[in-house]
Amino acid sequence: MFLEELLNEQERIIEILSKAREDIEKSPEGTLRITRSKSNPRYYHRKNSADRTGTFIKAKDMNLAKKLAQKRYAEDVIHELEQKEELIDAIINSYNDSNIPSIFRSYNEARQ
Repeated sequence: MFLEELLNEQERIIEILSKAREDIEKSPEGTLRITRSKSNPRYYHRKNSADRTGTFIKAKDMNLAKKLAQKRYAEDVIHELEQKEELIDAIINSYNDSNIPSIFRSYNEARQ
């Protein structure tokens, strides 16, 4: 049934949100800034928002760039899925079959 599918989707979203939040907790502080030099990307670690350029990430520290990129991806996933979870929750809450018997009972006896 439709409601069961929504509940399954809500459960799946909660699992993904949990994993994304875990990724953020394990991530290093700061953000990743990427520029291009000729045809090669250059990666910089911005430790705070006031740091406009950041510290260059050397090739041997590329794991840091990957972790910062994963952190940004997790933040974007959380933003998107929280909206979907709220929508599904609203639909589930409004999809209440218990109102149907009360509609029937509200009719005149002859109409019932």
